[in-house]
Amino acid sequence: MMEGAFQSYQYNLKNKKLSKTIVYTLVKKIHDGTPKERKDASEALPWEEIRGLEPEYKRLLLESVNEKESNIALLNSLSLAGVGGKTILPILMKELEKAIKIGDGCQASWILRGIKAIAEQKIGFSKQYISVIKEVYKSPLVCGDGDTDDEINDILEVLKVR
Repeated sequence: MMEGAFQSYQYNLKNKKLSKTIVYTLVKKIHDGTPKERKDASEALPWEEIRGLEPEYKRLLLESVNEKESNIALLNSLSLAGVGGKTILPILMKELEKAIKIGDGCQASWILRGIKAIAEQKIGFSKQYISVIKEVYKSPLVCGDGDTDDEINDILEVLKVR
């Protein structure tokens, strides 16, 4: 989970683009690899690279998304890149509900980043989704020194909901 965030930080720190060959190899691993290969490749593929992909490679990434094997790194990367929000949102919401049930504030915080990116794409949120987000707000979930309140406030503000 946090490896993807650290990897993205390293990418921004270096401010270099990966070669197309590496990016396309990672996309193919995400699409065709074993579960471990898909997870590792997802964490290695910076979301910034997804934006510049040709449509066929974005389609391959979206085909790799499924509820059975949720890959939060891939879901968040696609969300941040503005790809497939309508497909990704239901999966992220289910994962958020799981994080609430087990009391994992870091996982909830990580998932909320992807949800916020989707909200910023002006994709509609059902009343049920909004109530799940508000449930996180009411919960005592924390990650590190902070809690999830700021992220939730940002999402609710984007959705124009209080």
